[in-house]
Amino acid sequence: MSDVTFTAKVKITREMDTLGLPVTTAEVEVDEYAALLPLPAGREGDQGPRGRPRTTWVKRGTVTNAAALTLLDPADRDFGHWWHNLATNGMETWTEIGWVSSPGAVGPPGPPPGPYSLSAAGTVSDPKLSIAGAQIADVPGGQTLKVTVPAGEKGEKGPIGTAGPIVESADYDNTLGPSNGSLFGWNRGTKKYRPLPFPNGFGPWQTAQADIHADETGISDAKRTMATLEIPPLPFPWQPFVMGSFRAVAGGTRSQSSVAGYVRINNVNGPACAIGVNPWWESMATSALGGEVNIRPMLSPKVTSGTSDLIIPAGEPTTLLLSMERSKMENNWSWWRSHCYLICYALPVI
Repeated sequence: MSDVTFTAKVKITREMDTLGLPVTTAEVEVDEYAALLPLPAGREGDQGPRGRPRTTWVKRGTVTNAAALTLLDPADRDFGHWWHNLATNGMETWTEIGWVSSPGAVGPPGPPPGPYSLSAAGTVSDPKLSIAGAQIADVPGGQTLKVTVPAGEKGEKGPIGTAGPIVESADYDNTLGPSNGSLFGWNRGTKKYRPLPFPNGFGPWQTAQADIHADETGISDAKRTMATLEIPPLPFPWQPFVMGSFRAVAGGTRSQSSVAGYVRINNVNGPACAIGVNPWWESMATSALGGEVNIRPMLSPKVTSGTSDLIIPAGEPTTLLLSMERSKMENNWSWWRSHCYLICYALPVI
């Protein structure tokens, strides 16, 4: 709308206030015709406050026809509600001015709803938040509620608790339990502490006389087990460290035959972890100690690249066998129990 121009009488007066300052007042007088002129529109005002939320249309009831609406109580004439007009199968809504009809707006009833369930998905405490929140998600047959609450103010430091077992700590790996003499070490892979076996070896285990074959001469076998040593299951992988002694001689001369002792794991064809090589033959074994040989630890060839066949897995029992093996077939050999023994230490593989 453009500006409005009209004639008017302006009266300006000037007076002094109580402090002696001049005050100018302007009075405008217009005639009756000018007073009836519309004034130009002002600027657009600010947006008003947001109204209260309303629910969707709710069915209030049914009426036989439109005439029955006039018999309703004034309290039933409410915004947000509608009446089902059975005569027109329509909706009747109230707008203060009157009823608004929508014939044929009511369709056939839908299928009955299934059972409804509201399940709480859990409450999450987030110290980064300062305002609580809730999230409702629709799922088939119901809804899920997830609530997030802000963390409260940090409390005062509590008293020092009683010391607890290390094995119950959150940064302790209890996959394998500790054993007698275990150490305490850090595992870089799991970022947890774990029990470690004693690094200097467990044991020793030693043969008894009943574990050793009796004296015998004229033995023709090319290979025979003459002593055994049983090692119980251990809670860690380990490698046998075996020492010992035996006395056995082969007949004939050195070029004809010799006999050696191999300490093998679990069977006569298993990997050898110790060896004693006999340089004696019958013509040189004339004294009481003739033919006595020391058994020393050794490493047999690896079965798989990077994995030694001498490593005993955790939790498995092991049998060490002293296998006497002749180098040639020409001559028999003899055996004495009194000079034989085996001692084994278990070296942990960490």
